[in-house]
Amino acid sequence: MRDFGRLDRPPGHLSAPALAWAVALTLALVGCGAAPDPPPGQPDPAAFRAFTEAGLLERQGRLHDAAARYDAATALDPDAPSLWLAAARAHGRLGQWVEAAERARRAHALAPEDPEAAAALGEALVAQGQLESARALYAESLEAHPERAALWFGRGRLDELAAEPDAAARSYEKATALDPTLAVAWYRLGLLLAADNRSAAAAQALDQAVTLDPDHPDHADLDKRVVALALDGGDRATARRAASRVLKADDDGVTGSLMVATILAQQKDLLAAANELEWLIAEHPEAPRPRVMLARVLLEVGRGDEARAQLEQVPEDAEERLDALRLIGLSLLADGRAKDAVPPLQAAHARAPDRPDVLFELARALRAADRLPEARVLLARGTARFGDDANLHFLLGLVIQAQGDEAGALLSMMRVIEIDPAHAGALNYVGYTWADRGENLEQAEDYIRRALRVRPDDGAVIDSLGWVLFRRGKLTEAEAELRRAVEAQPEEGEIQFHLAEVLTAQGRVADALPHYELAVKHARDDATRAQYTARRDAVRRGKGRKTR
Repeated sequence: MRDFGRLDRPPGHLSAPALAWAVALTLALVGCGAAPDPPPGQPDPAAFRAFTEAGLLERQGRLHDAAARYDAATALDPDAPSLWLAAARAHGRLGQWVEAAERARRAHALAPEDPEAAAALGEALVAQGQLESARALYAESLEAHPERAALWFGRGRLDELAAEPDAAARSYEKATALDPTLAVAWYRLGLLLAADNRSAAAAQALDQAVTLDPDHPDHADLDKRVVALALDGGDRATARRAASRVLKADDDGVTGSLMVATILAQQKDLLAAANELEWLIAEHPEAPRPRVMLARVLLEVGRGDEARAQLEQVPEDAEERLDALRLIGLSLLADGRAKDAVPPLQAAHARAPDRPDVLFELARALRAADRLPEARVLLARGTARFGDDANLHFLLGLVIQAQGDEAGALLSMMRVIEIDPAHAGALNYVGYTWADRGENLEQAEDYIRRALRVRPDDGAVIDSLGWVLFRRGKLTEAEAELRRAVEAQPEEGEIQFHLAEVLTAQGRVADALPHYELAVKHARDDATRAQYTARRDAVRRGKGRKTR
């Protein structure tokens, strides 16, 4: 990253000696007709013209031409220290530090009492690595001019290069205290504080640098760093300002605060995220976005009632009302309150009938509420309108299956695979269905392995693989996969039952019985529990058979 800001004054800005020199020249030129020859000790008119031309060239960005004109001015009036100082700075901006040092040394010799000449010479010496010479110069100059921020800044740069960060930080702190507008000193100070893990102070220093030099090209990266440092140091006010600049937002801090809350939430610092959003809501109670985001955070920590209370306050005419309705419905669905989830999701669908994701969420709620005919009608319309939406077809298949139409469900799932050949849910459904029926076992195994590539740790898919291997007579491989599935989902009764069946098929009844017991314990409904119980009892009586 480039150095932030510049210590130098704007091009053409005159130091006190230069200003006196220019005023004297102007007075010498007052009058009618041709200007008379300047009296002894007065500035040379040609040198002044070269000086002003150089300043104009510098403003235009023509730095090489400007440096040449400053040099021409020094040749015309070699006894004017301000001309040598301007030439030194111009060469310094070009990185020509040898030339800069020569000219700054001449300015310092002509005006040894001028701290700006000393600062320019010190900067050139430091840039060339002549640290001891620079140290002696700064010591002498600071003793004479302890109030000059430029000298303290130069001393800070010297200390940094000498690997003395604490001394450098003290020098920069002194420079910023003397001249709070010195952006480059705030920048260097901020970097040192960050390296010392003083995050809050570093963020504040870098924030000052950005504020003072708003046109610097490195703003975006630097503001992101300010946000990170400020949050690490617990200074959310500074983080908000920097975040607003990152987002180029001028909305009284709302957008910046939302970014801060988002970062905190991503870092799983949910309490801090909630606090930030609560602050924002208190400051801007009319803003709907903070309420929606706070609700998301509250839902993540299991505070559903509080989340829904925030969402209910989002106005009906707000753009965010759609998201509020969806979150209300989905949170109720997650809490097992499917019947209560349907009305808000119906309202969301009415607001956004062209959104397949909103339709999908409503259909999910209808299915969970056991309103299968309504869900099927809705999904049939949705798949007709959004024909390539694999998720709608998948959910339609599940609804059809729940209505007892296995053939229709299988057709829907095949349509999903046609749309999305990597859809793990559909691949697993079809593969398991075939395995359970003892049909198309080779293709069933291929489908399940394809699903497993997408969801390698999914216990249900691992169980399907174990079951199809069992159906294919690969008992050792089946046992290994089913034990892996049990480890992933130990409280899934069907997986326990499948492992028990494999062990029974191997003649290991004593090993199988505990898994039958777990299958009965964790059965998903009474009918399934009765099935598992009957099978367990048959195996106990020695009447169990190998079910392949």
